[in-house]
Amino acid sequence: MTSQQSVMTSGASSSGGYNADITAEDITAQTIEDFTTKMKTNKLNITEIKSFEEKLETKLKLINKEQEELKKLKSDFKTLVNELEAPSKAEARQAKIKARAEETKRTKQEDRNSYLNLVIKYNNTDHEVSVKKGSTTGNLRNKLVERFNLKGKQRLIMDFNGTDLYISNNGKSYGLKRLNTLGLKNGDIIKVSLPGDKTTADDKTTADDKTTAEDDDIAEGGESESETSDTETEN
Repeated sequence: MTSQQSVMTSGASSSGGYNADITAEDITAQTIEDFTTKMKTNKLNITEIKSFEEKLETKLKLINKEQEELKKLKSDFKTLVNELEAPSKAEARQAKIKARAEETKRTKQEDRNSYLNLVIKYNNTDHEVSVKKGSTTGNLRNKLVERFNLKGKQRLIMDFNGTDLYISNNGKSYGLKRLNTLGLKNGDIIKVSLPGDKTTADDKTTADDKTTAEDDDIAEGGESESETSDTETEN
């Protein structure tokens, strides 16, 4: 039995067969079958045929109306299901966002904690210095002040490719600029000098002394800037 026949069965008379007094609501698939059989055997007159045709059209309209109502009920049901599922879906989205944020934070922290091996050219000598990428130019300056015994000096020029890493173009300090934001790579050369020094860019003399990673936290009083300082900002 088709779905249409199934719908037509609802509200049918007990026999389900055809009789002249049957209402549109009571028409079933069996009713139509009986009517067709009687019509083929010429047991029905034209008046009965026209009457049944009208009832059949009414029945079809009732079926269509019921189908529309069922579609609406199905739509309402789907909306309700979506509303019930919404909190769990929202939680899943939030969990994904949180996981991505934590992964980004972890990767960023790993990058900060990794080391840059820089070549510091000072006083006609090359010095290998290891410093955390998350350190600032201020941390690097303080390390070099301690390493080269330059305490009390007001200025320390740190020249990287013609740019003083500690002083920006507008004269403001780069002291809170993290090294991993300046494009520095392992093996990059930073030429360190004091104002008035005559150290040239062609100095090639090397030295065996090295500043190790353990020295990374050295800071000088007065201009000290801790790597973990709450005042540090990233650009």
